Amino acid sequence: MINDAHLEICGLTREQAMQRGIFVAITHPEDRVRQAALNADLLAGRTNSLTIEKRYVRPDGRTVWVSFATQRRVYADGSEEFLSTVLDITGLKQAGEELVRREAELRFILNALPIGVAWTKSGTDTVYQLNDGFYRISGLARGAAGSAEDFKAISYPEDYEIQTKHYATLTSGAADRFDMVKRYLRPDGRLVWVILTVQVYRAADGSILQEVGTTVDITAQKRQADELRAAKEAAEAANIAKSQFLAMMSHEIRTPMNGIIGMTSLLLDTPLTGDQREYAETVRFSGDALLTIINDILDFSKIEAGKFDLEHTPFGVRECVQAVLDLLAGKAAEKHLDLLYEIADGVPGEVVGDVTRLRQILVNLLGNALKFTAAGEVVLSVGAQVRDGRTELAFAITDTGIGIPKDGLDRLFQSFSQVDASTTRKFGGTGLGLAISKRLAELMGGTMSVESETGRGSTFRFSILVDAVASKPRPYQAAGRPQLAGRTLLIVDDNATNRRILTTQARSWGMAARAAESGAEALGWVRSGEKFDAGILDMHMPEMDGVMLARELRALRDERQLPLLLLSSLGQRDPGAEDRLFARCLIKPAKPEQIFAALAGLFNGEGKAEASAQPFVVAPAPTVDFQMNERVLLAEDNAVNQRVALHMLRTLGYRADVAGDGREAVAAVERQPYDIVLMDVQMPEMDGLAATRAILALH
Repeated sequence: MINDAHLEICGLTREQAMQRGIFVAITHPEDRVRQAALNADLLAGRTNSLTIEKRYVRPDGRTVWVSFATQRRVYADGSEEFLSTVLDITGLKQAGEELVRREAELRFILNALPIGVAWTKSGTDTVYQLNDGFYRISGLARGAAGSAEDFKAISYPEDYEIQTKHYATLTSGAADRFDMVKRYLRPDGRLVWVILTVQVYRAADGSILQEVGTTVDITAQKRQADELRAAKEAAEAANIAKSQFLAMMSHEIRTPMNGIIGMTSLLLDTPLTGDQREYAETVRFSGDALLTIINDILDFSKIEAGKFDLEHTPFGVRECVQAVLDLLAGKAAEKHLDLLYEIADGVPGEVVGDVTRLRQILVNLLGNALKFTAAGEVVLSVGAQVRDGRTELAFAITDTGIGIPKDGLDRLFQSFSQVDASTTRKFGGTGLGLAISKRLAELMGGTMSVESETGRGSTFRFSILVDAVASKPRPYQAAGRPQLAGRTLLIVDDNATNRRILTTQARSWGMAARAAESGAEALGWVRSGEKFDAGILDMHMPEMDGVMLARELRALRDERQLPLLLLSSLGQRDPGAEDRLFARCLIKPAKPEQIFAALAGLFNGEGKAEASAQPFVVAPAPTVDFQMNERVLLAEDNAVNQRVALHMLRTLGYRADVAGDGREAVAAVERQPYDIVLMDVQMPEMDGLAATRAILALH
């Protein structure tokens, strides 16, 4: 007898199931032998039951797993009965196979990981299962039990002690994870640095269900970190040595150069023949040129070494610009170039920054502009804007020089590089000036760039970041000054930029300004009856210069009707002998405060022109604010520089005591008071800085 459920599992009809041997036929061939042996035991009475898992291959081709069980019952009359039950376990078998497959995949993944993994076996918290990665890292024999004692045996004692404290936080429930760096001493004697991470998973009652630890080998990173630290320390030591070398070289080079230039200056102050003066001036010029090159190389080396410190002191932007232009005015006058500047209204009067380095950049860029410009002008423009709470000063130096070819722009700011590096080049130089200037601008938080066209000049732009300081406006910056308000001003200059600058300045003072580009144009206005309260004439103009124009104007207006100011470059002829044509002569580039003072001085309280008793006013040279009985101490270890300084002081009328090093200087000040100490910095025994601190401590 067979029930319907059995037929459904086997996929047989009842008629098929009644055929002899049908169940043997549908049993999978691999399972037949095993079941046949069990059936033999059952039939022979050696057992009364059998149980087997086997497969049926149904007529429709589908394979099913079944749990097959048979019970044998023997009756009193000797007859036997067999009761078999069949349970379809295909789903369970598939789930089990999938579980085995997943477990194999998981173990494959765990063993393929480059990190070590250890996890507690079910039902124990002292024995761990380990992946291949842990065996590779720890050096333990594969298949080791993985007990806590195994881990302790390869751990550094101090590391294991720390690890035990971390474990206590897990077992107490205070934490579910900890991380630490520790060392394993492998059985083969190799030291391994690892990052150990332990994570626990808890039941609802807080007890630990599973513990998983991961181990990451960081030996290579640790070695690299040690090598980097050693390299960093070596680099720092090299930088210190380089800085010390630079300081020493700076001192050793500049000290004799100071002697050469100083002695040459003293020599030029003595009676010399023409040839002797020419030779001495050549030595002085060559010494200055060599010192410039040395300074460039030393500055560049300091920047490269990262030992270039910037100052942060208050300074006036306009004063800095004017000082630079005063320095270069002679060079501009020699080449008959207009050297002009324009400072926008928004530029703060005083800022905090490094005025020395700003001056260095300006001298370099303006000097280059003058060097590469044969005719025309060099104009410096200064603007400002607020950026992130700080003030950005923007500078532009524009010239009408030879320009720079496009293929030379990319190497313009490179070290030791020049646009023309040929042996036949016309212009000399080290090729460091622009590279240093660009690096200085960047160190001060700015940038530097250039725009140029061959034959049409160049514009160099750079910016720096500074902090604005509250300062009082200068008198000439206040609009509508009563001395000048309502006055009419005649401006005559062939340079359009200078006409624009002068016109803007005059109008800011409340004046009505009219600018002519030539003497003929200005004469035409005056001859037609136009009235002017004052005039500003440029000296160097084509066809009709400032003196020639003044003579023509004097034929039409006397000095009371039309007082005149002359703008003259350094080195040009003195117009003072020209019959008092001008009330004042201003040296170009004229400062706004000078122009303002000169114009204001032309008018009295009644608003009429005032005749100048002294047509040409020369500003007095700055005087030394010392009395001749001032006590001076010179601290200098170099004998040549001692002689230079003593001669210069003697020329000024002073006598000085000499100290050969810092200790002598301190001892001299202890013996008697001095009004001023001229202190060298680098000296043997005690340098100038240490000596200065010691002297200040005495007071």
